[in-house]
Amino acid sequence: MNLIYRKLYIKFFNTASILIIFGTFINSVFSTTIIAPPHLGALSNASDLVITAKMKEMMNYSEDGKIYTKFKFEVVEHIKGRLVTTDVFFLKNNGYIDQEYEFKILGDIQFEANKIYLLFLDEDHGIIRPQMLSYGIFETVSFNHTDYLIPIIESEELIIENQSGNNILVSYHKDNLIQALRKYTKESNYWNQINTLSEFTTEELRGISSAPPTHCSFLTPGGSGKVGFRWTNFGTTAVNIRYSSTLDQYFSGCNTQATNAINDLKTNYTGTNLLNGSTHGYVPNCSQGSAASGNFIPFINSTYGSSRNILIMYNDPCNEIPDLVNCFGILAIGGLYGSSCNLHDGVNWYNGAYGYVIVNDTAGACLGSTSYKLMLTHELTHSLGVGHISSSFGNANMNPSCCKTISSLDIACVDYLYNPSPTPVVLMYFDAIAKQKKIELTWATASESSNDYFEIERSTDRSEFYPIAKIKGLGASIKETKYSANDELLNYPYIYYRLKQVDYNGTYEYSSIKTVENKSYRSETQLRVYLDQKTNKITFFNLEKSNEPMEFHLFDVVGKSIFTSSIKVEPTIRNQSIQLNNKLRPGNYYINLNNSLSNYYGKIVVN
Repeated sequence: MNLIYRKLYIKFFNTASILIIFGTFINSVFSTTIIAPPHLGALSNASDLVITAKMKEMMNYSEDGKIYTKFKFEVVEHIKGRLVTTDVFFLKNNGYIDQEYEFKILGDIQFEANKIYLLFLDEDHGIIRPQMLSYGIFETVSFNHTDYLIPIIESEELIIENQSGNNILVSYHKDNLIQALRKYTKESNYWNQINTLSEFTTEELRGISSAPPTHCSFLTPGGSGKVGFRWTNFGTTAVNIRYSSTLDQYFSGCNTQATNAINDLKTNYTGTNLLNGSTHGYVPNCSQGSAASGNFIPFINSTYGSSRNILIMYNDPCNEIPDLVNCFGILAIGGLYGSSCNLHDGVNWYNGAYGYVIVNDTAGACLGSTSYKLMLTHELTHSLGVGHISSSFGNANMNPSCCKTISSLDIACVDYLYNPSPTPVVLMYFDAIAKQKKIELTWATASESSNDYFEIERSTDRSEFYPIAKIKGLGASIKETKYSANDELLNYPYIYYRLKQVDYNGTYEYSSIKTVENKSYRSETQLRVYLDQKTNKITFFNLEKSNEPMEFHLFDVVGKSIFTSSIKVEPTIRNQSIQLNNKLRPGNYYINLNNSLSNYYGKIVVN
């Protein structure tokens, strides 16, 4: 039993749709993103037919083995186009049922018998359809002996990018609007929005408020007993997002933006496990009219051996999306197949299985690179099962108006579906304490998961840190575990340490930096020193006279002791030498020469 969710990105008119499973059916949900026209006059100019019509009858019919719903209309008023009063025509719902599938559309057209609607229609080879699914369809409402037009409620499910700043999904005086449309159709020079508007809000006329109780919404199959869609087993199995090797014909940077979108999802939605699967070579056979049907699932199964893949396709390969007109129309369709179910938060959800995004063939010419990325981000987030977030709650990528960056609102909704993984290692404390001539380093974990090892890193300037010790972790534990290590107390006034915890997969986290004050620190005197690389002998110049032997230490750049010895400084000889046992490898080395009276340091370079 499979399930599909589809989501559309639109630039002018259209809506969304859902594939849903009932019983043995495959189900699907679609959603639409729209770049809204500046006003209804522009929408009228882009339409072949503009009319008011009464819905007379709803009926089901069979075509190519699928059961569709169609609506019979009778024209009431002619505004534009060939249809006149009393003409009869039909509009078909985009959803259908066959033996395996039930396709439903979020934002698809729905009408009530005997209601009168204002319709903006497209006609192609005798087939009449709404320009933007439910977007731009208005129903007549009578109030106080006056007729008004309000957007049908299905249009509120659409994603709207409002570039002009004008919201056309509002309530209108019916007579004033029809008069303005007729005038604009003839003259097309000025649209007076104010004269068409109603004094009432849409909610007042409809008698309901569409504000959601919480800011999150989720793709809901409806009628199936399942709350929505979500992928499972992100803790052990990733979902690969793959993008077409055939680039967007108008935007060669499409895969760069797809990669950026994937990275944004991975960075912000930490409870998911999404991988950049690189390019795919899928060529749809379009046998069922969609790039996400026909050989779509067989290709994924045979090529990748897993249902857990999302494919991004460019250029509308099956011509299933109406073409953009002057950058108005549908930008992209996104979707999700699901199967069986899983229990999350006490309720049943469909399991995510296969995902897709289909980008219209001229979308790349209408969007900048950032908007292109945000469009893909939005669509891919829908493929995770997340619905829209009302803009009344604040800015979010999943707002009904598109092209916004991911915000905390989005993260909260995705985190609800996919709980972020707990920190692999819960660190209780990390301490560094100077004792005599050593530094004692201690730390403890409250629990561990996938913990490979720890590294202790040291710095003398709090800027550059070098690893000085590696300690194996337990891997997994639910009990307190204590660790310790020691380091030599270097002659610096302050020494800095941090703990690096590394997982089995190579990811790591750092602790806070601990500072150790060296109270036995003695100010140092620069030491003039020379290494004879032929004889492997180090010479010190101009040492102060001392009857007390001096300790000699040679360190590498990370503080590892290479050679130690004791030197007796002759009172009458200012230059002293010491013979090294082994040749030094090329690199930088540091020297410390000290006793209770003096403290010298120096540096040598071996080429």
